[in-house]
Amino acid sequence: MPNWNTTDYTLYGNKDNIKRLYTDLKNTVDIDRTKESKPFTFLGNSYWLGYIKKHLLPEVEEELPARGEISYIEEDIKDYGDDMASLKLTTETAWVACSELMDKIAEKYGLQLFYYSEEPGCGIFETNDTEGLFYSFRYMVDSEKEGIEYYDSWDEVVSVIKSITGITLDNISEAEDKLSDFNDDDTFLIINEISVA
Repeated sequence: MPNWNTTDYTLYGNKDNIKRLYTDLKNTVDIDRTKESKPFTFLGNSYWLGYIKKHLLPEVEEELPARGEISYIEEDIKDYGDDMASLKLTTETAWVACSELMDKIAEKYGLQLFYYSEEPGCGIFETNDTEGLFYSFRYMVDSEKEGIEYYDSWDEVVSVIKSITGITLDNISEAEDKLSDFNDDDTFLIINEISVA
């Protein structure tokens, strides 16, 4: 059984292209596929990325990883004026994001693709949003007390850690050592830095 990777995508560009993508996605996922269902497969799931590839990219003959599904499609397209818009969706995939598939979809519809991908078991915390237009956070803090929170700056993380533990951190490299006394069988506090590709 794989570890599941969650990736949030924002596709951004010409409003007509966004609307066309949204319509094509909805037409694909609205197909009743229950008759195709087989145990231990995605075949009965109309949100399976294999169906998305087949219907949105029929001209692409190369194999593209599609082991997963779309778990969320934003209902409202965000309008930025000047004929620009964005659409957000989320995928759940085995181990890593299905980046090649999403890149091909963005290319076909003439859109820019921004993402944030997370799979804690494999230590994947990454984004391609270098300017922070849609995914500005650069740290993820997971604690038993506060749950999972995302922060844009190291200073925000330092402030949160100090409020929870009383410990002041100078940099992320000392976090594991300084928090070792705080982390025990009853509580945990983990800081993950988000890499920017």
